[in-house]
Amino acid sequence: MSASPGQPPGVRMPSRVVLPTTLAAGTLLLAVALRQPVGDETWLLLALLATCVWGVGGLLSGPVPVGRLRRPGEPGPGGPPLLAPLVVGVVAVALTLAGAVLLAHLPVAGDSLEVVVDRRASQPWWLLVPVLVIGGVGEELMFRGALYDALGRWRPVAATTVVYTLATAATGQPMLILAAFVLAVLTGVQRRVSGGVLAPALTHVTWTVGMALLLPPVLGLLG
Repeated sequence: MSASPGQPPGVRMPSRVVLPTTLAAGTLLLAVALRQPVGDETWLLLALLATCVWGVGGLLSGPVPVGRLRRPGEPGPGGPPLLAPLVVGVVAVALTLAGAVLLAHLPVAGDSLEVVVDRRASQPWWLLVPVLVIGGVGEELMFRGALYDALGRWRPVAATTVVYTLATAATGQPMLILAAFVLAVLTGVQRRVSGGVLAPALTHVTWTVGMALLLPPVLGLLG
């Protein structure tokens, strides 16, 4: 396949069959997973399956760049982005927790947050964390990897943000949709700056794991 607009020569355009098929399949699985009753243990398995479908689809659609960052004054392409994405993820966790505390007092937001917290609490951390790590990587391979490359010059940051938010909207959970939008903007900008999926994946995993572990106790303090 030929390169998409904006890609250097020799970069293969993601498959027009694999990409939309796995994108739709993962979205459907995620919607089913997060519409399961709280306490139903099948939601975690379905969510893992959804992100695995996205990850495999992203890899099968074409080569996914890892990305590099060049520091000011540093010659060459720079090294792999490691510290900065982790810092962004930690800051995002802190800001999201602060926002959750404020939104918890609103009826609609509070109910949605309660569902998220109860669902997270229904699984032990040692099982939940690996799933979130795999999920974060899988989602980035699809959205900031294959889909981003397929869009070429067609405003990939904005477009992947919209698609990722719509995919999360299928779950019907307002707070997850809002979080998905913010996360997609952060990771989309990081993909553009670093040129690959490593930076977005590190931020994504830091944010999801941090929120899963810290949101329940933080909201629990509010009583």
